[in-house]
Amino acid sequence: MAHIEVYEWKKGHSRPGTVRKHRDSCIDILEVPDDGLPNVGDVLLITIDPKEYGAPHRVVSREFLWSRVESDHPQDPQKYYKMWIYVRPLTDEEYQADDAGEQTR
Repeated sequence: MAHIEVYEWKKGHSRPGTVRKHRDSCIDILEVPDDGLPNVGDVLLITIDPKEYGAPHRVVSREFLWSRVESDHPQDPQKYYKMWIYVRPLTDEEYQADDAGEQTR
């Protein structure tokens, strides 16, 4: 079953996975939603600490990981099995602007 691994990409820092291994910096694992995969710019509620409510984070980048399906036919397509998304917490200004936009719709 495919899943989405979430990494926080702090502004001014290198992309997670370039200095430390990805497995050491994953902040959440999400199931693939029925309504489609998250895109760059989407806002998601990410729960880093299970004792707290989810905090809004914006998707700033994403990557797909693929695997070759074992098959007798070399022309068979590769299979998607995992996605990495990189997020940043919304700033107070972004949060207020996003909230104001929701109220006017």
